[in-house]
Amino acid sequence: MDPAGIYHRPNPKVSSIITILVVIVIIVLFLFKYVYIYSNWSSQKCLNGNWFLAPLFGKDSKKALNDCINESGVDVLGDELTNLNRRLEENDNKLMSQDKEIENIRNGNTDINKVSRGGLYNVVTSSKENNERVKGALSNLTKSLLVSSKINQDTINMSKTLNSSSFANMLKKYRDVSKEVNKK
Repeated sequence: MDPAGIYHRPNPKVSSIITILVVIVIIVLFLFKYVYIYSNWSSQKCLNGNWFLAPLFGKDSKKALNDCINESGVDVLGDELTNLNRRLEENDNKLMSQDKEIENIRNGNTDINKVSRGGLYNVVTSSKENNERVKGALSNLTKSLLVSSKINQDTINMSKTLNSSSFANMLKKYRDVSKEVNKK
């Protein structure tokens, strides 16, 4: 028999077939995912860090990252700006109603007692309360500073006392002797 004419027919095992099938399924899943992201790039680029893989989809990753940052920033800023606009409108409405009350008082159209029970009285009362809170906070801050300075002064005095103690003098003498010995 001629050895060149003999060939071995492959004998696939079950585990080999299963491995090949698993690899093919994984490749197909990756292809489906790739096609899905590629066809929906505008909505998928910011999800799961897909902007990082932008070159695989023929896109610029820096541009995709900037777009994602801008979109998320706009969402956050949009919510905050909406809240701020609502608060500003409420404050404007309150201010306009108080301006009307003041104008009515100037013109003599409103009884001063009614107004004193209304919005202006509330403004004055809240201002007084805020002033009292600020006074209390400043008082606490001043007390804290005094205590802190007293502690610092005591620490400085203790340090001076320790530096002039007999133990400190012994350490100084030891250092002097040690320096003299090291010089020789």
